[in-house]
Amino acid sequence: MERYRRFAESVGSKYGVALALYGEAFLYFNVGEYDNAARCISQSHQTVEAMFNEKAAPPLEALHSFERDLMAGFAAVREGRLEAAREKIGAATAAWPGSKSFRLGRTLVLERALISLRAEILLFEGKPAEAVAFMEKEFHLEIPAGHSPPSGPFDYLFLNFPLEQDVVPRAYEKRGDIDKAIEAYRKLIVFDPKGQDRRMHNPVYRYRLAKLYDAKGLKEQAAGEYRKLLEDWKDADLGIPELINAKKRLGSSP
Repeated sequence: MERYRRFAESVGSKYGVALALYGEAFLYFNVGEYDNAARCISQSHQTVEAMFNEKAAPPLEALHSFERDLMAGFAAVREGRLEAAREKIGAATAAWPGSKSFRLGRTLVLERALISLRAEILLFEGKPAEAVAFMEKEFHLEIPAGHSPPSGPFDYLFLNFPLEQDVVPRAYEKRGDIDKAIEAYRKLIVFDPKGQDRRMHNPVYRYRLAKLYDAKGLKEQAAGEYRKLLEDWKDADLGIPELINAKKRLGSSP
């Protein structure tokens, strides 16, 4: 992303700079560097705002406020700050209506992200059954439509934000329903070409599925998922905890 941003700067492409900064923000977020993530997304917003005239300012600022609060809300959940998460989802919800004229076809993708955050907060509050029910009622996937820039690439960034979108199986696990948790993880890692899910399949799901198989005493199935994880992450950073533990578990598997 940094190389792409420097290239975009060298050719005077503000759109390219904004896109690269979005990418940096999401990558920083997913490794837990939330301050850097917030800095990059704010810089991206400033770059986009410089591309438009004053008439676009109110809806554009509302959209950017929504995105910043959305990211901050997910970060608060990850850091265990419940009140901050509630505050940020409230702010994002308040900003959302004002962004209507500048969403550029991104409404469904952004609304799904907000729904996911609400479900995460319900799970954080110790309400796993409510989190599952809410997702089943409100969360509906749809393949992002093809758009001309600047909307298309941004659709797919938010489609995969955050990378860990497994609130449903984690909620089932929290309830003690391991079989349903396993089923939900299988849906996340098995691609259905006839379905509407075009999100990235995060390899960490295989690790979490393997742990559930282990909990059920299904050692062979667990070992199979650990092996697939090691294959998926054969070029990954060596210090990833799940990678280290998967190797240990395989070492003790028959």
